[in-house]
Amino acid sequence: MSAPNGKIVLSLKTKGSLKMTYTITLETYSGSTKKINLASRGAVAQFISTYPTQLPVGVSVKMSCDALGVSGVLRGKALVK
Repeated sequence: MSAPNGKIVLSLKTKGSLKMTYTITLETYSGSTKKINLASRGAVAQFISTYPTQLPVGVSVKMSCDALGVSGVLRGKALVK
């Protein structure tokens, strides 16, 4: 694109949000998967620490977050009252 004074002008436009999201992939041992998008590293850490309390005792799922380079197994546990 040229400006009236003959100089070249570049116009940069961004589409959508440039906000980083972190995708957690949960996979059961039977092979079904689910992806969960979270907004921050802190949200990922909170999910990893609290999700086992939502799973029934004895149930395990594989978890990975490629953006943070973390993976492992989350196992259901009972809440201590």
